[in-house]
Amino acid sequence: MKNEQKIIQQICDGGPNMFDTFSPNIIADNFRKGATLQALIPMLRHKDPQIASAGAWIASEVIDRNYGWEIFAEISNLLYHSEPAVRFWAISSFAFLAKAENRTDLAQFISLIDDDNIGVRKQALRYLCIISEGALDGIRDIPFVKLVLHDANKDDILNNVRSENNLTRRIAIAGTVRNFGVDAEFINRVKHFLSDDERFEVEDIQDITGAKMKCLNP
Repeated sequence: MKNEQKIIQQICDGGPNMFDTFSPNIIADNFRKGATLQALIPMLRHKDPQIASAGAWIASEVIDRNYGWEIFAEISNLLYHSEPAVRFWAISSFAFLAKAENRTDLAQFISLIDDDNIGVRKQALRYLCIISEGALDGIRDIPFVKLVLHDANKDDILNNVRSENNLTRRIAIAGTVRNFGVDAEFINRVKHFLSDDERFEVEDIQDITGAKMKCLNP
């Protein structure tokens, strides 16, 4: 741990130029070998968005359902970060670790599917499709969250995918892929109401979420 702390302190003191000496991927490798992620906290809290973003990326590379709990509070805070790149990389880590009791942060996670930044919007939508049912159950009372839960029904999704409210419509899109992703006929019915960009998102999510869904919902 001392080695990681020393490297991370040098980065935090020296600024983003230190990445020419210390590659974030090399740092991630050290954590992949089991180093405690607490050493990463100074980067996650750093005022320079490049350093905070690199820290969030490192966390996203190594966190899974069984590793990363010691920095969950830090990861949750990054969902509110002003820098889009930081929010982007925090999303996957949060999705792996979130539990039903994290209501406030789960609501923020949901809101990111309608973020001002297109990359953040797409990343949040992907992970809304695969975050655990147990986590989402903690916010089932929030309007329209029921659309992504296992007991969602097709009529509700079809009604809400036509909504003029972006957040509601995107939650319905997530519910379509999450609950009916292998139902080609229903997917095509939903696509009829989507923009070209939204249709592409659905296809993209179908392509990339299968393996991740198994990881998050074993």
